[in-house]
Amino acid sequence: MKKNCKRYCYLVYASCLFCFFILFIVIKDFFALRSGMINWWIPVMLVVESVLLFFVSLSFRKVMKRNAELIDLLKTKNEFLQEHKLTSHAICAVTGQIWWEADLINGKISYRDENLGRMLGFSLSDIQSEDNWWENNLHPCDREATIRKFNSAILSDDKCCIAEYRFRCKDGLYKFILDSSYIIRDFSGKACRIIGCMQDITVYKKQDVMNLPEVLEQVEEVKLLIEKAQELERQKLSAELHDNVNQLILSAQLYTTHALKSWRLEGEQLKILHLISEAIDQAFTEVRKLSHALNISWDKNNDFIRSVTNLCCRVAEVNNFCVQLAVDNFNHELLNNDQKYAIYRIVQEQLTNITKHAKASVVEIRMHNSNNQVRVDIIDNGCGFDTLNTSRGIGLQNMQKRAELCQGKFEINSAIGKGTRLTILFNITGRTRFTPVEMSGSFQIISN
Repeated sequence: MKKNCKRYCYLVYASCLFCFFILFIVIKDFFALRSGMINWWIPVMLVVESVLLFFVSLSFRKVMKRNAELIDLLKTKNEFLQEHKLTSHAICAVTGQIWWEADLINGKISYRDENLGRMLGFSLSDIQSEDNWWENNLHPCDREATIRKFNSAILSDDKCCIAEYRFRCKDGLYKFILDSSYIIRDFSGKACRIIGCMQDITVYKKQDVMNLPEVLEQVEEVKLLIEKAQELERQKLSAELHDNVNQLILSAQLYTTHALKSWRLEGEQLKILHLISEAIDQAFTEVRKLSHALNISWDKNNDFIRSVTNLCCRVAEVNNFCVQLAVDNFNHELLNNDQKYAIYRIVQEQLTNITKHAKASVVEIRMHNSNNQVRVDIIDNGCGFDTLNTSRGIGLQNMQKRAELCQGKFEINSAIGKGTRLTILFNITGRTRFTPVEMSGSFQIISN
């Protein structure tokens, strides 16, 4: 635009000088004609000069018209730039953001000063007097990652880059900043300019921290709902095993027994039929155990101690170790139904682990209240294991999650050759107490 204006200005100047020159010659020839000094070429020159003056005046008129159009265009663009400047100033004032522009070719960064002082406490003179002002005020923990993110966006084909970091204000305090930028590239795709804005999101971060307990509470509620849904599925599967699969196995066992009594089989055939009968008996036992393991044997309205006692009886029936249940000054009404269910499942899982791995002869389960806590201990005299060098399996992880899901604590202590102690703790401080229903006693369940 500036080059076009200069070119037309030079053309106007040249046209004016040429017009003055032609006009000077015309006037000179005119006075020479009146003075009587007539030559043959003077009339011809007058005609030629008049024609040239006519065409020069037309060209001059076109040049002036084009010049007027350029002046109007410059005025329009100037008004647009002024309006754009006012609009951007209003946007900065309303949003409270700091707008900045980076010239990647010349390595210069400029900031608008509308919100610098209000947001960060700095002035333009503070920025200009310090090299690498932006990098120096980034939080040390965020500096490397933030700079790497901007550099990777510049080197890639991305058009936008959004970064979140902590920035130090002039008073030394840090604020959380959301920096959104747009990358302008040349025809070859190389980044040449970046236009961005810095937004203070410290208030939103504080709100997130304040809402964190509520979010965690909602997460715990969702976990409990998932746990209840899983329990319903387990109960359905247990009922299906008991009512359907068990009946089919029992029918197969009846047919096999009838065949052993009715058919006169000898040798290999009789041996195979006996093996089939034993396999059916084993399948029936395993399905029955699985059905009982999947289905909790106590209802919310039933006695919790009786449910745990029944569980211990079932385990003792099929295993060769003694199970002792000791209840001393224990008020199960201090526990909610979810905590009772968690204790029941943990006891069940630990008894299964003892059956598979511990090789124990005695298992003791203690339940009592002390120091505003409900405490459950499961102790065995088995082979034990090294808790430091042995990774926790899925069973132990599930037991720990069950306890923590109900705001409980899960502890396990063991050593090779010294058995294992598993402890569950629930705090009851500040909880509304129901009518005391304390139980004391000791139950011993010995396997047959």
